[in-house]
Amino acid sequence: MPQQKNYPRSAFMLREGQAVQLQVADGDGKGPRRFSMTAYSGGIIKHPLWGQLAIDLAGVEIARSDMPCLRDHDAGQIVGWTEKVEKGGRVAVEGVFSGQTQAAKDVMALADEGFPWQASIYIPATEIEFVDRGMQAEVNGQKLSGPGAVFRKSRLREVSFCAVGADPHTSAAALSDAVQVEIVNHPIVAPQETGMELKDLTLAQLKADRADLVTAVRSEADADFKNAAGKQASDAVAAERERALKMLKLGDDFKNAALCREAIEKGDSEQAALVKFQAAKLTALQAGTPGSPGANPDTQTAALDPGKPADHMKLAEAYRAEHKCSLRESLRSTAAKRK
Repeated sequence: MPQQKNYPRSAFMLREGQAVQLQVADGDGKGPRRFSMTAYSGGIIKHPLWGQLAIDLAGVEIARSDMPCLRDHDAGQIVGWTEKVEKGGRVAVEGVFSGQTQAAKDVMALADEGFPWQASIYIPATEIEFVDRGMQAEVNGQKLSGPGAVFRKSRLREVSFCAVGADPHTSAAALSDAVQVEIVNHPIVAPQETGMELKDLTLAQLKADRADLVTAVRSEADADFKNAAGKQASDAVAAERERALKMLKLGDDFKNAALCREAIEKGDSEQAALVKFQAAKLTALQAGTPGSPGANPDTQTAALDPGKPADHMKLAEAYRAEHKCSLRESLRSTAAKRK
C-alpha cells in the first residue's frame, strides 16, 4: 500500500519570482482592470521545505477557469479572479480585479506606483516523488538533482499577488488544516545500488546513466591537464632563461660573444659550453705564441747529443777543450759561429 503523509497547506503555496503584468480595462476603459501572470514556468524552484522542487506539468489539474485571486494567499483579502487558465510548457492565467474590495484597490494602487508584485500559487500535491541526494529525476524535460521533490500529481486551486521577499512559511500552519499526500519513490538508482560490480561498469553505461557525471569528470580532467601543461611550460621557460644567463656570463668571462651566441642557439649545457670556451681560449693562446727556432744544426752539438736543440754551455765547453781558450772567448767564438 502506498505511503501517505500529511503536510500543512502552506507547504503548497509556491512563489517562483515571476512578475505580474497589469493591463488596461476592456472596451471603453470603463470595465474592470485586468492582470496576467505566469503562475508556474515549468522550472525548478528552491524551496525551504522541499529543497529543489519541480511540478510535473503533465500531472497538473486545473480546478476551474474562474479561480480566486488573493493577496498573500489570504482568503480575507480578495483581489479578483481568473477568467482563463492555460497549461502547456507553463501555467499562465489571465483575470480581472475586483471593483469592490479594498485589497484589489491597494494592489492596483501599489502597482501603479511601480511596486513589483510577484505571482504565487496554491497547488496542493496528491502524489510526491522524493529525490535523494546524489540522485536525479526527469521532470518537464529537465533533470532535478536531489535532495528535492517532484509534485507528480497536483491541483491548481488559487493564485495570489505576493510582495517581493515574502517567502512562504512552510511550517507555521497547524496539521489540522493539512493536505494528505501519497509518497512515491522511483528516482534514478546509482550503479552501485543495482548489484552490478563497479569493475563491470562500462563507459557506455556510464554515459547512458550519468551523462552529467561524465561531463563533470571530463571538465575537471581538462582543467587539470591545462594547469599541468601551463606549469610545465612556465618551468621550461624559467630553465631556458637561467641557461641563457649562464651562457652570457661565460661569454663575458672568456670575451667570446660569437661562441656565446652559438652555445645559446644549440642548447649547450653549462658544462659543455665551458669546455668549448676553454678550447677556444687555448687555441687563441697557441696562435699568439712565437714558433720554436728548431734544433741547432751545429755538427758539434749534434755530435754531443744528436736530435736535441743546442746547449750553449756544452758547446762552449767543447770549443774550449778543443782550442784550450777561456770560457769567455769560447762563448764569444760560439756566438760568432752561430751568426
